[in-house]
Amino acid sequence: MCKSKFCLCPQGVGNTLGQELFRFSEAMETGAIPIVLAGREENGKTYWESLFDRKVPNFIAGENWNDCLAQFQELIKDSDKCENIRKE
Repeated sequence: MCKSKFCLCPQGVGNTLGQELFRFSEAMETGAIPIVLAGREENGKTYWESLFDRKVPNFIAGENWNDCLAQFQELIKDSDKCENIRKE
C-alpha cells in the first residue's frame, strides 16, 4: 500500500465503530487517498463530515461506488491536486 496513491476502503462487516475501519487508517498512514462510501445521517451530513466536523478534502467519499469513481476520475486529471491531497 505504501506505493499506492489510492485505496478502496469498504465498510467492514459488523464494524462496531461505525464506518471507521482499519483499511482507512492504513491508507491515511501510508499517504494513499482513501476511497469510502459516505451515506447521509439524519442531520444531513455524511458520517465523515460529522466525524471530522468539516467537509473532508483529503479523501474521496461518495454516496455510492459510481460517485466515488466519478470523483476519482476527476481527481486523477490533476496530478498536482492529487499530490497535495496525499500530503495533507
